[in-house]
Amino acid sequence: MRPRPSPKPLIRVGGSRDGAYLLPDDLEGVSACFSPGVSGVKHFEDELLAGHGIPSHMCDFSSDIAQFKTPLATQQTFRKLWLDIQGRPDSMTLEDWVAELSPGSDDLLLQMDIEGAEYRNLLSVPEVVLKRFRIIVVELHRLAVCQDESQFQRELGPLLKRLDKHFVCVHAHPNNCEGEFKVPGTNLNLPRVHELTFLRRDRFKGRRSSFHPPQLPHPLDIFQNNMGRPPVFMNEHWLEGERSVESQLKLVNDRLVYENQRLQLSQTALKEAELIRADIQDLLGGEDLNLQNKSRPELAQDRAFIVSSRHASCPGLETIQARRPYFFHTKMERQPCITIDLGRIRVLDSLVIVNRVDGFSDRARQLRFCLHKTPEPDFDAARPVWVTKAFQDDPGLLCQTRIGEERARYLTIFSPAFTFLHFSAVRIYGRASAKN
Repeated sequence: MRPRPSPKPLIRVGGSRDGAYLLPDDLEGVSACFSPGVSGVKHFEDELLAGHGIPSHMCDFSSDIAQFKTPLATQQTFRKLWLDIQGRPDSMTLEDWVAELSPGSDDLLLQMDIEGAEYRNLLSVPEVVLKRFRIIVVELHRLAVCQDESQFQRELGPLLKRLDKHFVCVHAHPNNCEGEFKVPGTNLNLPRVHELTFLRRDRFKGRRSSFHPPQLPHPLDIFQNNMGRPPVFMNEHWLEGERSVESQLKLVNDRLVYENQRLQLSQTALKEAELIRADIQDLLGGEDLNLQNKSRPELAQDRAFIVSSRHASCPGLETIQARRPYFFHTKMERQPCITIDLGRIRVLDSLVIVNRVDGFSDRARQLRFCLHKTPEPDFDAARPVWVTKAFQDDPGLLCQTRIGEERARYLTIFSPAFTFLHFSAVRIYGRASAKN
């Protein structure tokens, strides 16, 4: 997992948030990308096609074409199947997938994020298929096994040994979603989820002195995968020398951005606490799905909404409707969200959320919201939803967050955690805007 100098400089593909990866700029001649575990976001695959002419084949049994945030292009395919080795009707093997869609000997790219199933799939794929991938980007999970040698030798150790036979790690990006730990008996820190980029050994041509040394963090790395958790950085013991100046600046900048973000959230929370102090007692007892605000009209009822994903039990609603136990239900994912379209720009005063009424209310413990005038939410500009302990613990309770006379057409509610999202009702109070 220690990054080595790359014969080509690294480029970022896939945008600026979770799902973007750094690859060596050695994509010419790659005929296709195989990408299991896409969920509903395919910015990486879209950029490969638009910027490099590389088509992508995707699969994910938990997703569906209708859930994709961007439409499927003519040079992209999707299979509603798991990538697995069990031979079940709802799955297929990497060997069969490649043989069907990319027969021959052309170089391929593999981008894999399948929540722990990467081990059995990469350990079982025939070597002749594995070696067809010029570049492998894999998100490794459950790295806490490094704290126990016997657990390490079950999957992680054999996988790293197999990859090392044909590939060299040229970049490592710690995913901050589950924190980090110190590897026993070493000076190394390690994230529990790690994004690694491998380049096949036959691509290492030319003088080593001309190679590009690894940078941890790399200036092109995204800020962080999970906006609600502190950033994680690989320490200098992973490098053969000191950090580059660019890496040091990136590290300092990311820490400052995170601390500034925490400060802003704290200040916003204090301001909101003062605004709703007088209303708290009434809110804690409220379970009425027909709550009315006499001073402002309610704007969200019957308005269109979209969600980041749909759970199998999700009601088939397309507009906001108060409904028990919930009117929408996402899958378990990173940063699930619901975006409400108010039809035109409004002046918004407050947001009321009624929690799921039949349990699982604690899943709403880290809610955020953002206002936007165009359909795409700006998660970086998010503010906290005023969530009380009672709202988390007692099904059906509601919470109210003051917005404060701000203009927007769209309101997005999300959780920065890896969780589900589901509410019984959402109410947005405000008034018409004099200008749009």
